[in-house]
Amino acid sequence: MARSTSFSSAPVSPDPIEGQLQQIVQLGQAGKIAEAERRCQRLVQQFPKTASGWDLFGLIALQQGEFQAALYRLQRAIELKADRAEFHDHLGVAYCGLGELEFGVAAYQQALTLNPQAAHTRYNLGLAWQKLGQWQEALQTYQHLIAQHPTHALAHFQLGNLWQQQQQFSQSIRYYQQAVQHQPQYTEAWYNLGVALQQIGEWRQAFQSYQQALSLKPSYAEALNGLGTLLEKQGNAIAALNHYQQALALQPNYVHALMNLGNLQVRLEQLPAAEITYRRVLQLDADNIQALDALLKIQLQQCQWSDWMKTTADLKARIHDRLRQGLPCNISPLNSLFLPFSAAEQQAIARSHAEKISARMQNVWRQKGEIGNWEWGVGNSGNRKIRLGYVSGDFRYHAVGHLILQLFELHDRQRFEVFAYSLGPNDGSAERQKLESDCDYFCDISCLSPSQAAQQIYDNQIDILIDLAGYTDYACSELFALRPAPIQVNYLGYPGTLGADCIDYLITDAITTPKEDIETITESCIYLPNCYQLNSYLTNNFDNHQSMAETDLPPDLLPFSFVFCCFNKSQKIEPQIFAAWMRILAQVPQSGLWLLSDRPETEANLKREAATQGIDPDRLVFAPRVKKAAHLARHSQAHLFLDTLHYNAHVTASDALWSGVPLITVMGKTFASRVAASLLTAVGLPELITSSLDDYERLAIYWATHPHEYQQLRAKLATHRSRFPLFDTARTVRNLETGYQQIWQRFQSGQAPATLWVEEILSSEAEAFKDRQSQWSPIVKPETQNTDNLINPATVVTTSALTLNPSPSGSGTSDLASLLPEKEKGLGDEGGSEGKIKYGRVNKLVIAPSPHVSLPFPETIACRVDDGFCQWLSRVDGSLILSTYQAGKVILIGWNGQQVTILPRDFPKPMGIAVAGDRLALATQQEVLLFANASVLAAAYVPNQPGRYDALYLPRVTYRTGDLHIHDLAYGDEGLWFVNTRFSCLAQIDPEFTFIPRWQPSFISQLVPEDRCHLNGLAIADGRPKYVTALGHSDTCRGWQDNKAMGGVVIDVATGEVWRSGLSMPHSPRWYQGKLWLLNSGAGEVWQVDPETGHHQVVCVLPGFARGLCLVDNYALIGLSQVRETSMFGDLPIQTRFDRLRCGVVIVDLRTGLPIGQLEFIGGCRELYDIAYLANQRRPTLLNANPSSGQQAITTPDFAYWLRSVAQET
Repeated sequence: MARSTSFSSAPVSPDPIEGQLQQIVQLGQAGKIAEAERRCQRLVQQFPKTASGWDLFGLIALQQGEFQAALYRLQRAIELKADRAEFHDHLGVAYCGLGELEFGVAAYQQALTLNPQAAHTRYNLGLAWQKLGQWQEALQTYQHLIAQHPTHALAHFQLGNLWQQQQQFSQSIRYYQQAVQHQPQYTEAWYNLGVALQQIGEWRQAFQSYQQALSLKPSYAEALNGLGTLLEKQGNAIAALNHYQQALALQPNYVHALMNLGNLQVRLEQLPAAEITYRRVLQLDADNIQALDALLKIQLQQCQWSDWMKTTADLKARIHDRLRQGLPCNISPLNSLFLPFSAAEQQAIARSHAEKISARMQNVWRQKGEIGNWEWGVGNSGNRKIRLGYVSGDFRYHAVGHLILQLFELHDRQRFEVFAYSLGPNDGSAERQKLESDCDYFCDISCLSPSQAAQQIYDNQIDILIDLAGYTDYACSELFALRPAPIQVNYLGYPGTLGADCIDYLITDAITTPKEDIETITESCIYLPNCYQLNSYLTNNFDNHQSMAETDLPPDLLPFSFVFCCFNKSQKIEPQIFAAWMRILAQVPQSGLWLLSDRPETEANLKREAATQGIDPDRLVFAPRVKKAAHLARHSQAHLFLDTLHYNAHVTASDALWSGVPLITVMGKTFASRVAASLLTAVGLPELITSSLDDYERLAIYWATHPHEYQQLRAKLATHRSRFPLFDTARTVRNLETGYQQIWQRFQSGQAPATLWVEEILSSEAEAFKDRQSQWSPIVKPETQNTDNLINPATVVTTSALTLNPSPSGSGTSDLASLLPEKEKGLGDEGGSEGKIKYGRVNKLVIAPSPHVSLPFPETIACRVDDGFCQWLSRVDGSLILSTYQAGKVILIGWNGQQVTILPRDFPKPMGIAVAGDRLALATQQEVLLFANASVLAAAYVPNQPGRYDALYLPRVTYRTGDLHIHDLAYGDEGLWFVNTRFSCLAQIDPEFTFIPRWQPSFISQLVPEDRCHLNGLAIADGRPKYVTALGHSDTCRGWQDNKAMGGVVIDVATGEVWRSGLSMPHSPRWYQGKLWLLNSGAGEVWQVDPETGHHQVVCVLPGFARGLCLVDNYALIGLSQVRETSMFGDLPIQTRFDRLRCGVVIVDLRTGLPIGQLEFIGGCRELYDIAYLANQRRPTLLNANPSSGQQAITTPDFAYWLRSVAQET
């Protein structure tokens, strides 16, 4: 934009005119523009040769946007006095306003000739060059301006914009930072800085920049949108949704926010709302190909085909048009696999997507000098094992997780080391536990930026990096674009080419990728001798408790003598294949079609479409989603699996064949449409592969109407399942390893990637290899001794013992110390000798057991903290104490001046915590323990580390209460109160009795041990109980369980009556700053409630079951727990709000409602109960109530000392 042309001072003119000029300026400054213009017109009519009058007359026109009038008036001024630099500057503004930028440039240059120091003129010149697209000239102009005026914030800002337009984000960040340094209130610079930081994956810094922009301008829609995208990346979907909606409330036609909102609505399964959003985008921007692509995806997911063919054709035409123009396609490569696109079209879409990512990540190389200068030392690796690095977001209960379940276990440890890098959530499943334990090194990189993750992989010296995700959910193509490994491979997770130059190889087979199709694959191909798809079927070892009800034929299918099935997700079903299915049903009386249950609107659309084609909708039966083992078991009730066209059944096809159900398919022309043919070939049933839809229909009808031949087919499949290579997992792994060795040898010899064919291993070798295969059973991990750990920001920490390979002697034991550095086995240490892991930024080390040996080792606390948590803890004069009944620990979290410290202490099911000065109370399963802080003894607690602790909580009194299910504790004026959940009352401890009941809700009729309402939370105000929370309004034994999801209540203690209802499992009420704060736990919400009106405000929504609340100054510390898959926690709102629920502590700024820091437990702890703040104690410790430690400390009112020396704490 041009320099402001407001009235700032009177031009210099002859004395008779100066007074009138001053008056005109004053009128303009007062906003009386029309009067100023009339007076100025009279002035130039009266004194036509007054240059300053004409200039002021021109300025008035500029002020009103009347550039043509301004041009005439300013030219008159220059004719009268051509040596006035400001006249030429004003003329330049007029020219630029008319779009005549070249003339504007000339005017500005003339002005600078007359006054080279005019900062505003040089800035205007830079803007003009910028608008002309003369990048280099604009750059030089702004640089010249900064050389003259180093603190010119606008020039720094525009330089940042120039570099950002060139996607040189590292340079743009530097100039934006200069702009806000020189002008801290520069809102637009803060926002643009956030955009640039986000582009290179520096999400935390970007978050802070957006927040700063919003603090300066709360109505900044673009910053709200940017913040929403980052919240979404953090998994905080509801907060992201709120930010998008706020941005759109300010700018209803903001297309970027609408697209982000639509995409999030899809993730949240709000498909009808998402469809409305995308259609709104297309109303505003009819050429928005991303919205069209997304709309098509929704139509497929809902099987809504009314204009599907037209929309598909429209999308195809637009893609071809963009490709012809050399423009990016801007559609999801994954979505293209579901559509009738050719292999060449899919490759072009993938390449376009990959090129955008590559261009963006080139800037990360410039931003971080060490990245991009990596060397791998070709030919210098000696004879060490090949390091394989597998990257995926699906090391969990997921289709890919099921396929690779035995992969890591079966790798030959004589030749390979196995590293796994997780991009997705830890669901705590048996699959996740097995995959972790089967690796030599498992690392969760889900919270790292792409550059941090790439650095981690490079530091681990990975030789072959395998992408198991491609362009699917949780993928990180940016990581691979940074090239952290010398060889990078696309395998299994994405069925097609990634179109990326940074990916060297694609693992495939001759059926899936015929030699004539190699031109449509960007990578070089590694051809496995059988099917490329690895299959592992150990699922029944995990989940083999399905009931007969789950495996019997569903009642809706009982009328049918032949059951066709397709358990593909609905997005794979399109009109052409569905019409074929309906024709098959029409030709096979008494047959039904068994489909996978999806959303209600999808099922309704399919039934409606069936009726349209003359088929009774009741012949379509929908199977609910069940666990894997139950799903496999129910397959046996189906007769024939009908495959889909453009995107075949892959894992789903393997499931059917493994379960003994034959499958028929049409072999297509793309990778994704040929996988089923490859599977059938590898199981010895090529006769089930067809080449046309007509043959497909004829074959389906034949098998359904020839029962004898069908039974022979089924028997053949049963025989082939164990004899053919499809389900020979060890054989496939061996072939994979051969391929890995071949590509590594090429790299070592300096050869470029090339197509390779893996020869089938000899049968004797295969059998020997197969002997390594074993059935897996989960390792039982008992509790372990606690240690005091230090945590660096954003670092994964584990205090668990390692799972080791047996020693070479076969004794089943191993030297733990030999696997760690010789110095203290702490965190972040460097490995010392050959064969040791070099610790990188994230250092969770898990070494796999032998397939034949399970070594039980204890699991303890593993967690990570971010910079925000560290910064907050370093600022405050205090520490935290947490309780986790699930893990049986109390955890003290402190700050030693440099790092966060974690100190776990074992207690039986600890729950409520109360703190008052130097007193601390803790409720456990059978006791209430009272502790006192002997701070005078703390410094000497560890003799060889004086000052390690500044607080020492010693056990003083133990009250044996029995199992009262005590929840919250709180100190009041009358001593310690506790929530007696079992007896549905508030109580106090007593030296003579188990407890003294003091209060119960008015609706509780009896004091009996029946947990009638699940009373749990207590808020103390002015020394007295004020509010309590309960999970239900019930007066029957465990009656609260009937409506736990939305039956929660807040009760006013003074009246005994329910004050608020309809909450979802509320916990942790706290009275603070004259208001009630509580956690609506089942929804993950933090509430602030007005005590006068009862109205509440949702402060924030967090990705976990919120339980445990502590308020300190302007901050809330909230405990989060993962939700157990039990009836207790079923049907909670939070289960549909987030992809992944976390366990940990989140710090929320109460002024903004935004999280500023978090600690997340990633091992050893899945649920928290309470959290408290220990003021004025930064490094506390606490002793368990046992004689060996309690007898050592002597305290009296007058003195205190250690009776005897204390050994180094363990």
